[in-house]
Amino acid sequence: MSTLNESLNIVLQIQNVDLLKIFVPPFISFIIGMLSVPLILKFMARYNLQKKQNVKLSIDGKPAVLTAKIDNDEGKVLYRMGALVVFAGLFGALAFFRILPAIFSDNDSLAKLNFLSRSQTWMPLAALLVGATIGALDDLIVCGRLRRFARYIGDGLSLRVRMGFALLIALVCAWWMTTRLDLDSLYIPFVGIVTVGWLLFSVVVVAALVITYAGSVIDGVDGLSGGVFSIMYMTMGILAFLQSRYDLAALCFAIVGGLLAFLWYNIPPAKFMLSDVGSMPLTLVLAIIAILTDSVFVLPILSAPLVWSIGSVVLQLLSKKFRGKKIFLAAPVHIHLQLKGWPKHMVSMRYWIMTALCCSLALVVFVAGGYFG
Repeated sequence: MSTLNESLNIVLQIQNVDLLKIFVPPFISFIIGMLSVPLILKFMARYNLQKKQNVKLSIDGKPAVLTAKIDNDEGKVLYRMGALVVFAGLFGALAFFRILPAIFSDNDSLAKLNFLSRSQTWMPLAALLVGATIGALDDLIVCGRLRRFARYIGDGLSLRVRMGFALLIALVCAWWMTTRLDLDSLYIPFVGIVTVGWLLFSVVVVAALVITYAGSVIDGVDGLSGGVFSIMYMTMGILAFLQSRYDLAALCFAIVGGLLAFLWYNIPPAKFMLSDVGSMPLTLVLAIIAILTDSVFVLPILSAPLVWSIGSVVLQLLSKKFRGKKIFLAAPVHIHLQLKGWPKHMVSMRYWIMTALCCSLALVVFVAGGYFG
């Protein structure tokens, strides 16, 4: 044991601990996530957490005739709650870096690899747990359990209830940021850091969280959500690292590791989908990290796939209401692309490409905008 401890000390002295904190968590998260898959699949099979039926009605209550043409996988075994793999990887990595220093108690450098901290990661993790709990409730209803709570036209919790929970989480986060973290300023690219006061800052926090969550309709195509979220969280991790927020950066990259483990089994033919247990917390945490890294004003660029997904739904509804006709064959836009003849794998991979381009642009705007002077 002493020899192994000495070897670890040598490695940690040679390497920068902050860099190790960035590069090690995603690997640990990925490995633990991959190891968790057989157990999670058994859990899903035991409780029959399958996608029960395809969408038959659109959000306005009318028959989804066109969507039914591409969503023709009634006989396919596709489990919901695939985000459990992401959470297994993330919280497994957190536990790993808490337990390891206890085993090698005389190694101070190992303790620095722990990325759980009050000032940086407590709030995102708390929001993730609450969001995942609400999303799990929605998924259980869709899977045929807790049917008395089913209120939504597409099954599950009603849109009003889900948005209400998102608003509540946003209000609590705004309170925490202003009272516990003393945040009251915003970075605006090409303008600078502007002190806005706690009230306007809280309004921005609430708006960012609720609007970003509204874009969670991106799930549903094999490989789509896993790839898109991985790229966005990787970008957020880079932003946090550039600001020396190493705990927050490690959290982002640990989430990426879990997402890659999920994506391994989500590419065609997918064994499970992200579903609400993942889409709600991942979108909310993305917005929270954007605020903590002063990147809220580049968030619309970075999260463009979420923006145009929810934007296409809103435009479709408004057009049908006021013009009496549709803009898209179906909304969100990734369904429209499939109806135009794009195979699912093409939709997913082109979304990945566009996400990478948008995230690169967000980085350029953030840095060129003068954040670092």
